[in-house]
Amino acid sequence: MMRAFISNEKIMRTAKFLITAALIGLAPHAMASDEASGITLTPGIGMSIFDGQRGIDKGPHVNFGLGYRFDSPWAAEINYTTIDTDTKLTNAEVEGPQWRVDSLYNLQSNSNIKPFLSFGVGTVKLGANDKETQLNIGMGVKYLFSSNSALRADLKMFRSNDQKHALDAGLTIGYQYTLGSAGRAVSMSAPRPAPTPAPMPVVDPDTDGDGVNDASDRCPNTPAGVSVDAKGCALDSDRDGVVDHRDSCPSTFPPALVDGNGCYRVLEKSVNIELNIQFDFDSSRSLAAHAIEVRKVADFMAQYPSTSVVIEGHSDSMGNDDYNQRLSETRAATIANMLVEEFRVDASRVSSIGYGESKPKASNDTEAGRQRNRRAVAVVAAILEANALP
Repeated sequence: MMRAFISNEKIMRTAKFLITAALIGLAPHAMASDEASGITLTPGIGMSIFDGQRGIDKGPHVNFGLGYRFDSPWAAEINYTTIDTDTKLTNAEVEGPQWRVDSLYNLQSNSNIKPFLSFGVGTVKLGANDKETQLNIGMGVKYLFSSNSALRADLKMFRSNDQKHALDAGLTIGYQYTLGSAGRAVSMSAPRPAPTPAPMPVVDPDTDGDGVNDASDRCPNTPAGVSVDAKGCALDSDRDGVVDHRDSCPSTFPPALVDGNGCYRVLEKSVNIELNIQFDFDSSRSLAAHAIEVRKVADFMAQYPSTSVVIEGHSDSMGNDDYNQRLSETRAATIANMLVEEFRVDASRVSSIGYGESKPKASNDTEAGRQRNRRAVAVVAAILEANALP
């Protein structure tokens, strides 16, 4: 009897708190409110009903939820429920703490009544029984006093994964308060404003007649008949800096250099690009540092697409002439292959030649001089001007 009195006293205190909180949150006018997003606090009281196989009477419970209402239909909660009841046969006291993690999906509603669905997972321990794992599914409804304040009812079914799949139920009535920004509220009785006549459109002049009004035209003197972009400027389809109606070579794309007519610039004389490429003794193997130098040649040839290149290979004077000749040819081929395979220069524009030890750059009497002679040089030459057009 004393336990029942204490339990009822607890229920009454909680009920008074819920009623007081609801009255504080009550809005002074009837409003159709959007529910606020933010942290939610949900105390409540209710009744737990147990599967007949448990041998436990239905009993009251007190619940407290802490959650977050997202700026979307979804919300998430952690709920703690304490259940107070008895066994059916012996009237032995049964107290059960229950923990849950729940997800809520709020259904669309234009009124203050907001239905929702819920599901989750948790645990419960009823008296001396071991802790059970429970899955739950349910539905509920909220009545919004304001965007941040609502009366709430939840009906849930609990399925135990441990006690022969027992199926329990719970009904909770509570008060939800949201610590967050209030949603948009629209008065249900407010009259709709009278429609305002649409202003007459203002016609913006197009002085050069290119289809772009003067206010948006960055090129206000475009010649008649010239195709323009959204800014009113003449098109440059190949982005070479020469507009289409003046471009005699309409397919010369960057980074190639072009002349005033939009055609490739022609290299007037051959250019020697001195590469800082040296090889190890008696080796034609490429090194990581070679790629930086080879890129110089590739970039130059990209600016002048009507050019070709000859890679010259050299050696020091160590060893016989025939061996050095073959070694220099292999070194030149190594660099030529890098141009084609790593930097995608067309193979038809690349060739190689070896000069053996015949063209030393430094004295072969010292190791430092011999190292400088184990080298490669790029000679970039102009292709016939007739081939300069794309």
